[in-house]
Amino acid sequence: VELPDDQRELAFVHIGKSGGTTISNLLRNGCHGSVYDEPCEERRWENFPGSVGKEETVASKRIKYYLHTPAAKGGKLEWAYNRTTSIVMVGRNPLERFVSAYLVTHPINVEVLKPPNWYAVKKVPIHDLAFEGCFPSIEEFARCLNQPKGHNVYNATTKELHSKTIIMDCAELARNIISQKEPFVIPHARWGYQSFLKPLPSSHEVFLIRTKFLWEDWVVVNNLLGSSHNVTVPKSDETNKLNARGELPIESNLSDEGRKTLCHFLKSDIQIYISFLNRAVNLSDEDVKVTLEDLQESCPEIVESSK
Repeated sequence: VELPDDQRELAFVHIGKSGGTTISNLLRNGCHGSVYDEPCEERRWENFPGSVGKEETVASKRIKYYLHTPAAKGGKLEWAYNRTTSIVMVGRNPLERFVSAYLVTHPINVEVLKPPNWYAVKKVPIHDLAFEGCFPSIEEFARCLNQPKGHNVYNATTKELHSKTIIMDCAELARNIISQKEPFVIPHARWGYQSFLKPLPSSHEVFLIRTKFLWEDWVVVNNLLGSSHNVTVPKSDETNKLNARGELPIESNLSDEGRKTLCHFLKSDIQIYISFLNRAVNLSDEDVKVTLEDLQESCPEIVESSK
C-alpha cells in the first residue's frame, strides 16, 4: 500500500534490539510521552553525536507517535494505529534480534552495560535465577526449548530480605519466553514482531528500515516523505563510535543445532518479518532479495517453507 503524501499520518514502531533507539533519538516525538500528548525534549535531535543532528529531518517533523515497549504494555498500539495511516519501523533478522535480547539481558552482561532500566531488571527475582539455573548461555537456552516439561526443574531461594523458594521448569520457561508469553526474564523477547505488528491493519502503509542498512534506508524513507535532499548520515568513524558496545563477558556460543532450534521456535516472527519486507514501500525488489538471502543463511528451513 502506498498512499498519497497529503494523506499520511505516521507512527514510529520501535521493536527492541533492532536499532530503533538510534532513529528515535532523531525524532522530535521519539519519546514515550508522545502517545499521551506529552511533549518531548525540545530539539532533541541536536543531542545526536556528530553531524547528523544539526538539521531536523522530514521524518522527524512528520512522525507523530513513538511506539516502543511502554506503549505496547499500556495498550497504546491499536490506539495509535487507529490514528495513523502509515508506520516507519526498524526491522532486524529475528534470530539475531533474539540472541541480542538474550545477551543484553544476561545478568553478568547487565552488570557491565548498566542500561537505563537495569535496576528494574535486577529487582525481578526470577530474572537472575533463570539465567543462573536454567540457561546460563544462549546454547543452554536452545537446549531447554527441546526438553520435555518436567525434565529440568530448578529450585532456588531468592536473596531478598524475606527470601522465598522459586521452582522453575526450565523447558516451560524457555518456551514461554520465546513465544512472547513471559515478560520478565528477557523483556525484549516478550515484545517482538507478533506483539507489535499483528494488531496493525492491513491497509497501513509500511516503511521498513533494515538494521544492516540503517542509514541507507533512513535516507530513502526521508526522500519518500518529501525531503528535498539526502539527509546527513554518520561518517564511518562516527558510525563505529555509535555502534561500539565493547566485548561482553557473556557472548553467543550458539551451535548449528542451537541455531536451528531457535529458528524453529521463532518461525512466526520470521514469517511476519518476511511479510513486512515484502510490504515495505521503500524497499526495492533487490533490497528484499538481499535481506532474504541474509535471512536464509540464518534460518534456511523457515525461509524456504515461507516461499
